[in-house]
Amino acid sequence: MATVKQSKNYSTNLDATIEILNRDAGVSATLAIRNVIDWINTLSVEGLIPVANQLEQLEDLLSAPERDAVKIADCMETLSKLTLEAASIEDGAQGDKIRELAYTLQRAAKVIRE
Repeated sequence: MATVKQSKNYSTNLDATIEILNRDAGVSATLAIRNVIDWINTLSVEGLIPVANQLEQLEDLLSAPERDAVKIADCMETLSKLTLEAASIEDGAQGDKIRELAYTLQRAAKVIRE
């Protein structure tokens, strides 16, 4: 008996995250942290623990009194790679949005490094 992969629709979260990252890499830490927390909660439930763990690290970096841009950029690059891996198990428009998020994370990390 074949199993059917259950796909969740994260369209709203994906759109919000991509918008935040595209708006300004220096987006307010509070807004970024709220978005990160939403994703941690969602992905922990879905079994994407490596991504959730990396997001927790990003949350810690963004919450620090003195932010280290290099560490934040490194963390975002790792998130980009993990997100691309997650996209490989999604089909259609959902997979495309997840890949867009991965590339947006990568671009934001480069901007932060500049």
